[in-house]
Amino acid sequence: VPLLFRIEAPCAGNGRPLPGKGTKSRDSGGRSLRAGGWAATLVLAAFLLTACVSEATNKACAKQNCVGGINPEKAGFLVVAPDRGYAGNQKTRMAFKALNDKYNAELLFATDERMRPYLKEALKNLNRRNAKQIIVLPLFLSTSHPGLAMFRSMLLEEAGSEDTIYARAFGGSYLSVEMFADRLREIDLGDNPIIIAGYGATTKESQTLMQRDVHRIAEQSMESAGKKNLVITYIWPGGKHDETREAQEKAAWDWIKKNAKHPKNGTRLLLPFHLGTELDGMMNFNAALGYRKPEGLQLIDYKDNEVDFTTLWMQREANRYLATSVGIVFNAHGSDFHWNQTMRDAVADLAKDIPIEFAFSMADPDDLRKAVKRLEKRGVGAIVIVRVFGMQTSFRHATERLIGLDIDAPELCLPDDGNSMRMPDPPPERLRTTSLVVTEGGLGDSPLFAKALYERAIELSSAPSDDTVILVAHGKGSDEANEQWLKVLESLSRQINELSDGKFKTIQYQTWQEDWEDKRGTRINAVKQMVKETQAGNGTAIIIPARTTGEGPTKKFLGEMNYKSGSGFAPHPLFSKWVKQQMEIGIETLKQTRHVWYPALDQTQKGKL
Repeated sequence: VPLLFRIEAPCAGNGRPLPGKGTKSRDSGGRSLRAGGWAATLVLAAFLLTACVSEATNKACAKQNCVGGINPEKAGFLVVAPDRGYAGNQKTRMAFKALNDKYNAELLFATDERMRPYLKEALKNLNRRNAKQIIVLPLFLSTSHPGLAMFRSMLLEEAGSEDTIYARAFGGSYLSVEMFADRLREIDLGDNPIIIAGYGATTKESQTLMQRDVHRIAEQSMESAGKKNLVITYIWPGGKHDETREAQEKAAWDWIKKNAKHPKNGTRLLLPFHLGTELDGMMNFNAALGYRKPEGLQLIDYKDNEVDFTTLWMQREANRYLATSVGIVFNAHGSDFHWNQTMRDAVADLAKDIPIEFAFSMADPDDLRKAVKRLEKRGVGAIVIVRVFGMQTSFRHATERLIGLDIDAPELCLPDDGNSMRMPDPPPERLRTTSLVVTEGGLGDSPLFAKALYERAIELSSAPSDDTVILVAHGKGSDEANEQWLKVLESLSRQINELSDGKFKTIQYQTWQEDWEDKRGTRINAVKQMVKETQAGNGTAIIIPARTTGEGPTKKFLGEMNYKSGSGFAPHPLFSKWVKQQMEIGIETLKQTRHVWYPALDQTQKGKL
């Protein structure tokens, strides 16, 4: 269809004509035409394109690489944000545009009772565009903000609660932490103590609750930026200007004067962090702090990165509730071309149905970022980083932090057991993505892994009743961490014995501790002794490396001894099955993040999906 006309319709700028309304189109000369003819053909073309996208999503779900959720055509997003005045509201509108261009969405600024007709109109528009499920995206740093409380009460009166879901507030997302951390990374704070200046409280109670939320974000941001400064947080009053507000502002400035100097660490720095008043470049909360601050108190300026992060947050929270296709980032250690290609080939059949991108590294943040971006370009909205390493804890802590899960859903994270590599200081920036990302994996004592190793052993053994299977693994340097590897090998040995119905004479295990010269000698001698004892009993030692792929250093360490050596997990049909299993586990984890609610949200909404 020649794209000669642009369809115009009363649809709030989101490209979706309203049913029953007359539409117009314009030709390239600007002449207005009644919708029909070419324009009607374009409407049909747009419908067919939408149908193709929906069909693609349905096919992905049929192949089970989809996070089930609301049909995007049935969802209506209602973004509610604090009223900040012209300049501040323009930033919100800029962030909203990307969401509105893609989905059925409305934007509302929380003011007072005068907001009610705008809320009614927004709900009317969403429903007119076939929204069956309203999802509220609260653009607030704290869910205790009075503006959000007022909006929620009004929405309950106008729409009830049955068709409304509250998404995670901006302040509950790791993106709010990264927004502030980005500012901190460019500032030399020295060792000065910091006052974080927030905005928007109207009562003592809301001030206390907002300070709790903003202070948490501030502390997490300081850690993310590698800053060690002492931090205190104060929330300035918002709301209408009256005697109460004047008294609150006087109390705020009295507090600032009193706390401008730390009793031990000297003068504090004043650092704004808020979504507060910004009428223009001169009339805004930051400017007010500048000209009213006590002498000697330094106000810190920073880059304005708000729109970048709030844009990402809106689209990411929208994706959280929608049906979307899932892709895999295959994260394995990596080596030369042949090692890497073995891994690629091992999942080649799986990659025919599921988008897979590779990141061959020890969870290198840049490699993982690039792989995520490649999947996004392929239209993937949810991603499982499958960690193809020996232990389930391998690089998990660092990866969970990189994807923001430590902030978004800390209860879904495993504690750091010290089995991961040390985090750099400062830690790397978290992902900037609209996709939902989780991580699964680490072979551990997976039954699929155990079965594959059993098949390796039984294939090599000509007389199982005389032969001894010896599982060997990489191991760790510290005795405590290495003990965790030995426990995994014990479990794998037990499973192999059960799978073989006890056919093998014995099944033994040991780690090499191969990267630690002062320890591996003892481990090598222990394996050699196992081989000698097997030979003395007229059996054959079957060395099976409990590795992701390859033989490892067996030949190097055992030399010319008489034994048979197998290879690791990949390539094997059960390996690709394991990778798919990790994706399926990841899909369930992604669903769980829908039930992780920021504490102040109404708990009656919990579990709706």
